[in-house]
Amino acid sequence: MMAERPEIGPPEDFEHFQHVGVGDLETGMLDRDSNSLFFEVAERRRKKLPRTPKRENTSDARAPQPIPLPSSTPRRKDKDWYRSAITCLLRDDAAELAEVVSGHDLTTRDTDMHTLLDIALMVQAPTCVLSLRTAGCPERDDYTDPAVRADRLTRIRKLRDSAEDPKAETVSLFSMLYDRWNSAFISAALPPSLTSVRLTPAAINAIQVTITAPANTHKCFISHFRIEWSYAESFANATIVFVPSHQPIHVLENLRPGVLCYVRASSVSLRAIGPALPSTPPALAPTSWRESADGAVRSRHPVRVADERITHLETSVRQKKFSFVNDEKGAGPANLFGSSIKYQKTLKKGVYFAVVVYSESDDGVCVAAKNTLPLVAVDESIPADLATHFQWFQRVAADWRQIRSLRAPTPEGASALIFRRHLLDAAAALQASLDREDLGILHHEPVRDGPALVLVLLLAAPRTRVPGLSWASLSDLANPPEAADGSPTRVLAALPSLVQLARGMRTKLEPGLHLMLLTAESTISDLFVRIRRGTALPPCAKIRARAHVSRPEWEFLTGLGQGARGPAGAAADLVTNILAAVPGLLGQAQLPADDASVAAYRLYDVEVVELDRDVALLLLLPPAAGFLANAAGSLADTPEHIYVPATTLEMALWSVYQPTMVRTYSRLSAGLGNEILTLTHAARVALSAAEGAAAKENLAAANTFVESLSDVWTPVQWLRAALRWGRTAVGAPHMELLRQSLRAPVHHPAPAAQPGPTATTGTISIALDLQSKAHRGTVCLTAAKMAMASDLITLVLSKFRISDSADKYNLILSEGGGVERALASDSHVMLLKDRWPSHFTLILRSVN
Repeated sequence: MMAERPEIGPPEDFEHFQHVGVGDLETGMLDRDSNSLFFEVAERRRKKLPRTPKRENTSDARAPQPIPLPSSTPRRKDKDWYRSAITCLLRDDAAELAEVVSGHDLTTRDTDMHTLLDIALMVQAPTCVLSLRTAGCPERDDYTDPAVRADRLTRIRKLRDSAEDPKAETVSLFSMLYDRWNSAFISAALPPSLTSVRLTPAAINAIQVTITAPANTHKCFISHFRIEWSYAESFANATIVFVPSHQPIHVLENLRPGVLCYVRASSVSLRAIGPALPSTPPALAPTSWRESADGAVRSRHPVRVADERITHLETSVRQKKFSFVNDEKGAGPANLFGSSIKYQKTLKKGVYFAVVVYSESDDGVCVAAKNTLPLVAVDESIPADLATHFQWFQRVAADWRQIRSLRAPTPEGASALIFRRHLLDAAAALQASLDREDLGILHHEPVRDGPALVLVLLLAAPRTRVPGLSWASLSDLANPPEAADGSPTRVLAALPSLVQLARGMRTKLEPGLHLMLLTAESTISDLFVRIRRGTALPPCAKIRARAHVSRPEWEFLTGLGQGARGPAGAAADLVTNILAAVPGLLGQAQLPADDASVAAYRLYDVEVVELDRDVALLLLLPPAAGFLANAAGSLADTPEHIYVPATTLEMALWSVYQPTMVRTYSRLSAGLGNEILTLTHAARVALSAAEGAAAKENLAAANTFVESLSDVWTPVQWLRAALRWGRTAVGAPHMELLRQSLRAPVHHPAPAAQPGPTATTGTISIALDLQSKAHRGTVCLTAAKMAMASDLITLVLSKFRISDSADKYNLILSEGGGVERALASDSHVMLLKDRWPSHFTLILRSVN
């Protein structure tokens, strides 16, 4: 405002406003910081001010204008917004509706507790329905039933007809809604049958229902899907669930494990409920691949077992009072070391840390003085057993909080402990300088750069101030104009790929069941797995929305590996998804994906790798011939792929999905490893027999704890186990066997008998003729409970929520052509059904 009116500046003395009418002041012209002070003075002087003179020229260009509100400020409440929204619904104008409801509460209800979504459904506005559902507008649960909608239509008509003033605004709205609802109700087509209803296992107590609606609904707006499920084939005591039509996938939860659940579904329109379509398969029992055929648990989740045992082991270690045991939870970065650190500009012989602080949102990285990569000297020499120390430091990097407890006094002459102390001191100095405990990810291997060996730390941070560093572009740092002598040229050249890899290691897979392709090589020292640089994972494909495999599916897959043959049956969907995903995985790995190549790949049939409750893996391995052959020379990395040690990849995955377990394990492993070196040195330099005996006793205890920790950790080393299996397994289920299983004829066995009535059951279509309004629906009859016509009348009245006595209605059998006959109240409906004409209708008609 001040920039627009430079001739007006903020007054030096606010008291001069007493000579001016407050109404004439253009407060928007004042400095923003002075507004509050002005209003304080104006309020204090208001009673003493003269009345504001009226302006005769209202079209003055300098007349005050309203100050625009920030976009985040809610709009002024409009009393007519709800009515305007209803007008949009009547036109099915979703774009205008979005503008009208902007800034208003979508949970607003009218006097009959209707939300906008309820009304949109009633007036058949499909575009607005989808928009409101997406925006989270609630819906009345009982309005999913067409009978309740019809009852509401009757109530609105009565309100309109009984109004004293037909022209009143409220009555006009009722009349408008009634006319639209009534016409929509009369013209609404009966909903068609669904195309398919498929069941897939979702959990040990859950089943996923996937509904496919017909492509052509014959201008019938399907608003909901009606899902019925029961433990009885007759659907006795069935539970009914209505789900929105834009959510064709629904999970039935809290089911009885191992008990068959029968499911059927139908479409719902404004007018009626369509015919029910049984699911495929007709019934499914929620089970888990961990269960055996008799229902017993084959194996417990290894993560839960390891977590319990590691926690118990940590308690035992703490009782032993080793030197690394420290009850203090955090070291506190500010108290670890000095507040500053000296970063090196060039590399000499020795070991260094390269600190790569990269931005979470763009390609920025932090640099030290003169636009150099921050380097921290660790040690002037490179120990011969660096690989051992590096593996130990990887466990330290899994929980940077343990730095302080591991920095115990180092005995003289223990060279291995001295080098580790230098690593810890440099890391502690970085924690203090950066003012944070977490130093990020330690790159999986040291980088040889000239005479130096560089350990790369990759730390993600928001692009804010980082103590002692400044932000620069990653591309500028990776491609400096001139490389000075001793500069880390190899580290700088690899910087983009290092950051890309670190980003991938922090990313989780989508929830669901994934197929992972494992291609590996072996060297003299370790096993290496090929991963993609962008994702830091082997090629993966999602094959199921839920991270679950049922017992029948797993028994089929493992049976193929044990020589069994036959159709896929219950595992058909899973087998189809596996076969469809394999060519894409081979394409990601840049491997041949022709039919002959695909046929030889094998499925790991030992376990389903459950990273957490939402993500699980099935593993795909290459043919046994040549698998894990010794690599000749160095491993061939490519721009898209890189080889990493199997242990590193396994630990990185557990760190993402089970961080607490990994931190506890790493803390114990690193602490015990250091303790063994300390006690070994103490036993060797002991000055007395007592000191030597005490050191040897403690050393034996530490070795025992290390063995116990190894036993605890072995069951969760799924990656190394799978690689060993890939080298030795014979007769594993390969892709050609899966193809053959899909080509084999499928014979669906009859479902096992369930507890409940064994009498005749069936489904009958009922038409309700009541006060000139027709409703149609289906009811399920069990001969033991709904045998008589009188019972059927009571059931139908209850279904349509009519609180009348059954003796006020007759059950009519209509054979078509105007031929009708009443059924006696004691007629056995289910027994008579087989004698009725092929085309018939049952009508429930009021006596009056």
